[in-house]
Amino acid sequence: PRGPCASASRAFAGNLTTAIRNNHAELLSVPRIVLASASPRRVDLMREAGWDFEVVVSGAQEAEHHGEGPDFLAIENARRKWATIAPSRPEDIVIAADTVVWLEEKFFAKPRDMAHAFEMVSALVGRTHSVVTGVVLGSHSQGASEFAETTLVTFRNFSASEIEDYL
Repeated sequence: PRGPCASASRAFAGNLTTAIRNNHAELLSVPRIVLASASPRRVDLMREAGWDFEVVVSGAQEAEHHGEGPDFLAIENARRKWATIAPSRPEDIVIAADTVVWLEEKFFAKPRDMAHAFEMVSALVGRTHSVVTGVVLGSHSQGASEFAETTLVTFRNFSASEIEDYL
């Protein structure tokens, strides 16, 4: 807003900030929930659940394979994301997650492009694979919990054109 509205808005914001600092300082120290994720689906899930949160993309380098299996890999990647954000927000509750797809001892990385995505989905067609999500949740000052959740997914047989439509 410009003109008198802008001045009134700035005055209101300044007065509100002063009132909170002077009379309700505890409101300024309430931990926030921070979602350390670039995933639009995770944002949607959190919103659908009614959570008030902030999104901060970690930019952490994800591991692409660990001999320990999919649970370890998903949690390790979630740990990396959490560790990138949590130290700078020590009192906030940081939620970091990573999902991996696993079939017959093979990790399926995020596709590089549509051709790679087509190749990956084609390999999963008519087969059951594991989708494992690792989560690290907590504050830097209080510590964090971690867990992994596995879902078995079976793709029916898709034709090439159905795969293209799916993607």
